[in-house]
Amino acid sequence: MRRSILLPLVALLFGFAPTGDPVQVGEDALRLEVTPAIQLRLQDRAAVRDFRARRGDWFVRFDERDGSPRLLWGPGVDARGVMGFARDLAVLAGVDPGNIRLERRLDRGGRTGWRFRQVHRGAPVEGGMLDLFAEDGRISVVQSSLHPDVHGDPRPGEVLLTGTGDRGELIWTPVRRIETVDEVRFLDRSGAVVHRWTERFYLDIELEERTAGGPLILVPAREVTVNGVDGGPFLTDALGQHPLVAPYEVTLEGPFLEVFHDPNPEPVLIPRVDDDVLNSFADFTPSAAAVATYFHVVRDWLVLNDPTNSWLPDLVPAAVDLERDSCNAFYTNGTINFHDQEGECIALGRIADVIYHEYGHGVHHYGLLGGVFAGDISEGSADFISATINDDPFTGVGMSGPGTWIREMETDKVYPTDFVDQVHTDGLIWASFLWDLREQDGAVPTDLLFLEALAYGPTLTESWLAVLAADDDDADSTNGTPNDCSLLALLDAHGIGPGPLGVVNYAHEPVADQPTGAGPAAIDFTLSAANASCSDLDPDSVTLHWALDEPVAALGDLAFTMVVPTRVGAAYTAVIPEQLPG
Repeated sequence: MRRSILLPLVALLFGFAPTGDPVQVGEDALRLEVTPAIQLRLQDRAAVRDFRARRGDWFVRFDERDGSPRLLWGPGVDARGVMGFARDLAVLAGVDPGNIRLERRLDRGGRTGWRFRQVHRGAPVEGGMLDLFAEDGRISVVQSSLHPDVHGDPRPGEVLLTGTGDRGELIWTPVRRIETVDEVRFLDRSGAVVHRWTERFYLDIELEERTAGGPLILVPAREVTVNGVDGGPFLTDALGQHPLVAPYEVTLEGPFLEVFHDPNPEPVLIPRVDDDVLNSFADFTPSAAAVATYFHVVRDWLVLNDPTNSWLPDLVPAAVDLERDSCNAFYTNGTINFHDQEGECIALGRIADVIYHEYGHGVHHYGLLGGVFAGDISEGSADFISATINDDPFTGVGMSGPGTWIREMETDKVYPTDFVDQVHTDGLIWASFLWDLREQDGAVPTDLLFLEALAYGPTLTESWLAVLAADDDDADSTNGTPNDCSLLALLDAHGIGPGPLGVVNYAHEPVADQPTGAGPAAIDFTLSAANASCSDLDPDSVTLHWALDEPVAALGDLAFTMVVPTRVGAAYTAVIPEQLPG
């Protein structure tokens, strides 16, 4: 006969809020300015034309600081030619192909990610990366932070750290990279720390009045280990079933989760159970009971929506009731951690929202195929995971009385208006976009799209490409995606879309020097929007503005003349008059 263990716990819902981040959370995630006129000029270069002649009509967005390509989305390249394609991308970026090295390859559920690392004089360039993404054998998305003109004289064991000077120019500093358990530090030659970032994510609560009361419920004690005089060890199943007759002992340890009390590294042990019920107030703490239960809720959600996530096979250590002088919980390096009660703040391990949130950081971390582990994206993603599981955009409902909460995703947050450079708050820009999308398209398609987009490792202001790439169904950017119009409308509403013109491709062959007496000159160019049905680009309203290349202080100082071109499809021709010699 199989028996079941039932686990009573207090059903609580409380929120979490930041108190500030003394250390940068997550890898460097650039938020680069985009100026349409500059982007068009950067596309009008020989290297871009040569690349498109070889590889097709790829959309390219550039880093305006040095003109290097940042995002590329195109018609698809056979993944078997990834090395040659990476070399072409290096040339496009103005980087010697010999200065990129394949660092890793990740395969997951029909998708593959390659990361190449830029080097200079043998030293890695920190932040100098090239990420290529393929689905079903076709590479159609590229994220690049390769930079031309890298300079510096690194010594053995040093890396070159990328930074921005006072005038917005890129600079490189030789540093030593030091990694600890959950922090990366960069030390200059004097030993001073010049930069650091952490993979530790915190949730903080600030509150005035608080009660941990709530109805006791009975739930199965899932996947814990039981031992008794009649045998063992046995693992309970999803219903808490096992073959032993009480009394027996229970350990909070299974194939995917172990719960322990810091500083004791051993899983929580309940030495004697007499009645097939673990009492969360007598046998172990409410935090241990909640983590042992709600962990499986969020893990089941991940199994359903992203069964290839590389975290799923791992054993996750969960530390509860950490004795610290703060009210916190955090994720780091595949572990979830919850502080004990502090003052009026209850032990955060008792709160389902917090457990879902911390696990959500691991979903992001282990789900990456490339890109960066951006702090604001991770916080917003963790908030959204909690919200979509609860089917509620409010977190911490009732935390200090009826009608109160800590964070909510129902209010639209917009970049840059609501951007404050604090990852928890800025994450709501991404999270409120996701919640709006869920309200529009439903939970299941949104959860699936969200997790696929997250795998690209987007930054906040470049998340639109990850969303469109996740929506793409044929690895070809030139024909748009099935839902690009509705997605772009929502992205733009939150300030994180590509803008009203959408994804625009522009190409132009420069006019060669004209001999005297050659007559008027024809200017040929192409201009098109991948998402033409919802772009504000009116192909019949395009005009050409031309000026003589004269020495001026700024582009706006040139005397431009407007010409209305003729158009055939996406191809335009404008005629300018013959110019005087000289």
